[in-house]
Amino acid sequence: MNTAQHLTEIRNAVGSRNKRQLKQALDAFEDSQLLEQTIGPEVLEVYKWLLSDRDATAAPGVDRIFTTFVADIDKYSASQIGELVQVIDEHQSTYVQQMLRHTAADFIARNDDPHHAFDMFKSWARRNEKYACHMALVGIEVLLMSGHAKQIGVEQEAKSLWNSLVANALLSPAEN
Repeated sequence: MNTAQHLTEIRNAVGSRNKRQLKQALDAFEDSQLLEQTIGPEVLEVYKWLLSDRDATAAPGVDRIFTTFVADIDKYSASQIGELVQVIDEHQSTYVQQMLRHTAADFIARNDDPHHAFDMFKSWARRNEKYACHMALVGIEVLLMSGHAKQIGVEQEAKSLWNSLVANALLSPAEN
């Protein structure tokens, strides 16, 4: 099956809103890439679509794509990771699935330049929007737990921002 056929299967699964069908389609797509040494542009476009399309980001189980990203992270170039981070940044406000928000923020914190990631998380926190704050909270926590915040000299600022986000979340908990 080629990339276009996989994309058709993934689109059908997204349209069906069936978590199992989406998992199967994403697993088949991932399996088709197992022997590849790098991620080709057509494959990257499928992932960018999954992270930017409102129906795709709302589909149950779409967070599964981050398992693929992490498993194959060595196949991505720095510019490809940057493209994925940019797509997440541009579309995170539409991420209604809690696990998608969580896994996307975790992906950024672990794979983006720590300075850039921290600046992005601060920007999201300042928006004072439910989804942006959730992602900022998760991302900052990963930066703190991984030691990246300390490495780049923002540990105290990160802790302060994290505490503020936690306090706000406790005052107005998210529904999902």
